[in-house]
Amino acid sequence: MSASGPNPGPGPGPGPAPGPSVPPAPDVTAMNPERVQMLAEAPREKSPKLPLHIKREGSLAPFRVTGANGDALGDWSNRSSLGSQKSDGGSFKRSISELMMEAKEKRVKQDKKPRITPAAKYYTDVHPLGHAPMPDDSTQYLTSLLRNRNLNLCLQAAPTKKNDAPGKPKTYTFLISNAGMVQHERLSMLGHTRALPLSLHDQDISSSDGAITRTVIGELLEDVWPRLTKSDKYMYARQLRNLLHKMRRESMQKPNFPLGSIESGTYTLLQDKHPDHTYYAIRPSPNQKQFMALLMSTLYESVPKAVSKALISQFRVDYHSVLTHGALCPKNIVVSNNLISWILGWDCAGQYPVWWEYARFFEARTSEANSDWYSYAAEIFDEEFPAELAAYQGIARCQQP
Repeated sequence: MSASGPNPGPGPGPGPAPGPSVPPAPDVTAMNPERVQMLAEAPREKSPKLPLHIKREGSLAPFRVTGANGDALGDWSNRSSLGSQKSDGGSFKRSISELMMEAKEKRVKQDKKPRITPAAKYYTDVHPLGHAPMPDDSTQYLTSLLRNRNLNLCLQAAPTKKNDAPGKPKTYTFLISNAGMVQHERLSMLGHTRALPLSLHDQDISSSDGAITRTVIGELLEDVWPRLTKSDKYMYARQLRNLLHKMRRESMQKPNFPLGSIESGTYTLLQDKHPDHTYYAIRPSPNQKQFMALLMSTLYESVPKAVSKALISQFRVDYHSVLTHGALCPKNIVVSNNLISWILGWDCAGQYPVWWEYARFFEARTSEANSDWYSYAAEIFDEEFPAELAAYQGIARCQQP
């Protein structure tokens, strides 16, 4: 529709020349006066004539994905996750088959890489101890150290007051092995062990099986313990804790350090001592694996393999080792003036895994009157090993006599 056209007249004639297109005037009859005035004052501008432009699919500006525009809509074949889009000079979508092929190639590359299997921290099976070495001077000497002899220890209680007379002497007879006498001599040089020096020489140990008699000031904790108050018991427990802490700290070695009690030549004596018998093995530089093999070799043959595997699986393969007494109990402790003076019973002492002292603590015997001694374990040991204790108790109950 144009703004003007030829008017019908009575005769033919040329119409006026066409002028510029003028937009129709708005109908102001229905508008309020303020709106009419605003339109009248507004400048009239000519609209520029835009060139004809044909839009093509490829010339679309990039679509910015924001907010809800990120949702995949429309044809399912056009939907893809952001992770499947790859920028390489432009954006394109890969097919599912391409993605599957890429994942397969990654798996193949991973399979070709050498896999490092973490070392097992616990035993998974029972290992054999192996054959004993051929006898020689060293093995014969170490075997001779297992022989026992009597130690007659005369204890005289110290006077409680300065002018009091000493208490009545009391003599005790202990069964001590030659290995125990060697350890007493060696360890008495270390003040923190409180090992009682027996003033022996190698010839005394090897040439005679007779009894040894010594006199010492003090009393056995075995006799003193029942009449102590709880605070006094705690005091002695903490003293023992301090001694053990120093002994273990000074002797701490890494897991690959050789274990055992006494060395001779290239061989070392391993021991698991009980009141009526001692299990032992002699091996060159024995390690933790051989020590565990010794313990497991003492089980009855009738013990099911599943039971033995369950027991050994509670032990790690990488314990540190420390100097261990192996039989801490009131009858092996001499006290005087409220102090621990001496420690006896070093027969099975040596360098053993850190859990060994704690497990052996509950195997060392004391009188029924001192049964609460074991309840002070938490005060005596700064590190406890309940899993190893339970497993060793199981081993001890399955050992052959």
